[in-house]
Amino acid sequence: MEQLDKLEARHREQLDKWDARHTEQLSGQAVKHTEQLDKLIGQVAKHTEQLDNMIGQVAKHTEQLDKLDDKVGDLVNKADVKFEKQCETVDVKFDKVDAKFDKVDAKIDKVDANTNTPNKYEDAGIFASGAIFVATVGPFAMNAWQRSLAALKVTEATRKVAEAIDKVAVG
Repeated sequence: MEQLDKLEARHREQLDKWDARHTEQLSGQAVKHTEQLDKLIGQVAKHTEQLDNMIGQVAKHTEQLDKLDDKVGDLVNKADVKFEKQCETVDVKFDKVDAKFDKVDAKIDKVDANTNTPNKYEDAGIFASGAIFVATVGPFAMNAWQRSLAALKVTEATRKVAEAIDKVAVG
């Protein structure tokens, strides 16, 4: 029995050493893990603060964007009103130009009517002599001059329309 008691005492001693060593190791690891957890908690707090700041910045930028959107909307509305007024002005100018074109067309029709007159005489066989031919050259020359004048007026009216369009486009 004595041997058993010695063995038991020796085993208890070894178990106590192991227990002390393991307890010391576990305590060291527990302290180390606690420190790591404290660091992680600090990092989480720091990141949470950064996220809160970012959320505040996003809200501020959203507010600024809303203000800019309102300003752009106002500018677009003003531009639309201005554009509509300019379109009305151009419409009035086009109406005036159309009236001028109508007058020019009437003059061209008169010139065409005068130009067609000799053809009627020709069809009727009136051009029997050179004297009649000479008499008809004068109206042809006058008609050509009137056509040139009418074409010049059309060109001038077209130029004015182009200027009006340029003013609206640049305006």
